[in-house]
Amino acid sequence: MNLEQIKYVMEIVKYQSFTAAAKFLHVNQSTVSRQIADLEEELGAELFVRNGRTVELTEAGKIFLQDGEEILKRIDILQDKITRIRTGRGGRLTVGVPVNLFGWNQDFPGMDAVKDYPDANIHFLMMPMEEINTALICGEIDLGFTFEFAIRELVEELNYKIIDKRPFVFFTGRRNGAAIPDVLTPKELYSYPLTLLKTDYQPQFLVRIISRGTFEEQNPPEFCRNYESILLEVSMGKSIGVLPEVVYQSARESYGLRRIEVRGIENQINYVMAYHRKNPNPMIPLFYSRAQRV
Repeated sequence: MNLEQIKYVMEIVKYQSFTAAAKFLHVNQSTVSRQIADLEEELGAELFVRNGRTVELTEAGKIFLQDGEEILKRIDILQDKITRIRTGRGGRLTVGVPVNLFGWNQDFPGMDAVKDYPDANIHFLMMPMEEINTALICGEIDLGFTFEFAIRELVEELNYKIIDKRPFVFFTGRRNGAAIPDVLTPKELYSYPLTLLKTDYQPQFLVRIISRGTFEEQNPPEFCRNYESILLEVSMGKSIGVLPEVVYQSARESYGLRRIEVRGIENQINYVMAYHRKNPNPMIPLFYSRAQRV
């Protein structure tokens, strides 16, 4: 049995004639008759009752027609899905998102394409920031949201675009009272201990602060392994923490934090969407092109 034979049966029923069906199909009538004969022999049952120039379906033929129509419909759906995948309008896209980084949930730039392409299966994978680069290079994720400073060393392997720009925030605990002013100069900042995230990647302004503090033998920074530890340490002690604004905003009330302005330091950071240049997933260009700076 093949798809061509199923289509022949459907056209014969439609035109009530082998000859008319053959004419519509642009084949010889003998071809249609031979295909139907081969099909009936394979099935072990007659599908048509020949009454002169007209034909009628047998009971077996009625069942074959019903299921055959369903088969063709399913094949059309399958072909459409394959076309969507081939053209980037369907398939699976794995998106890596650093834990607690953006605070946008699934409202990422470019993700509105999901509404236009319902066959697109978008899977969000939360992971530490340090793992984003490796996951992109190894093909474990197709797209990654991260900081520009974290992927600069991989620009020959990754394409990326800036999708947002937000500050890192200097903050301390409210219980410190007036121990740490609300406004500091960079020089004053160096006299206070810093609590920072332990990571392989730091924004340049933090690298400069750490380097200067080390050079001038000021208070060495304390490094924590996650955001929650930083928030807890800063809220309980007398240090200054530095975290992405979205993390600070979501935690400031529950941890009792207050923001500190450090004048003369550029702490705006570029957020980016990135992918590996050799990743063949056809969905990447679709979503990457949709990403706009917000």
